[in-house]
Amino acid sequence: MQPDKSKDNLSPDDLKQIVSSVVSEWSIEIKRALDFYYSANPDEQIKSIMLSGGGAHIKEFRQLLAAETSSDVETINPFKKLHIAEHFDPSYLEHIAPQAAICMGLALRRVDDK
Repeated sequence: MQPDKSKDNLSPDDLKQIVSSVVSEWSIEIKRALDFYYSANPDEQIKSIMLSGGGAHIKEFRQLLAAETSSDVETINPFKKLHIAEHFDPSYLEHIAPQAAICMGLALRRVDDK
């Protein structure tokens, strides 16, 4: 007898609720970290936040974080100022850009950089 796989599937509403809950927690934690920073640096104001990683693709996260922190929230694109050979698919590079930030930074380093 085959197991019933339909019980493993989430409804779109359940998935949306889970994502909303997670991005809300992320935003609250980032806001707490910024509040801690501001308590030590009251004259400073962070105006822009750059997101990297897979979470940067979540539109709701960008919007909620912007509202929570009163900052502009952008998705990082480490390929933006690079000359990219034409045989690379620009839409694919745009999609993977937030996940490529660290590896691009490391790839651009020179020998003996610290």
